[in-house]
Amino acid sequence: MSAYNYLTKAEALDFLSRQLHLQLLDEELDTPCLPTLRKICYAYSSEVPFSTVRFLLTPVEERVLPSLKEIKAIGMAKSGNTCYELNIFLRWILAAVGYDVYSILEIRHLIIPC
Repeated sequence: MSAYNYLTKAEALDFLSRQLHLQLLDEELDTPCLPTLRKICYAYSSEVPFSTVRFLLTPVEERVLPSLKEIKAIGMAKSGNTCYELNIFLRWILAAVGYDVYSILEIRHLIIPC
């Protein structure tokens, strides 16, 4: 697990199989490839809801970005949330199963300890 990834490969595979109902063959995970990436992204976008309700119900002065621990809990529960949380969690999944993934907004968490 890289220093910038907060999911282990086992956690990512468990999420893919239990929450997304996606069973990947060992051959599909040996070398990251476009067909497997498409399967993961399709399952993720189909199963994990985008939602701004929690954000909109929170008074503006109380709105804060979630910690990495909160993002992990939100993601593992498949409860959905804003694009910020969804994109970070998907980045962790893809990195954990071997893809080279880069995100710009996540840099905030690399500077500010959670």
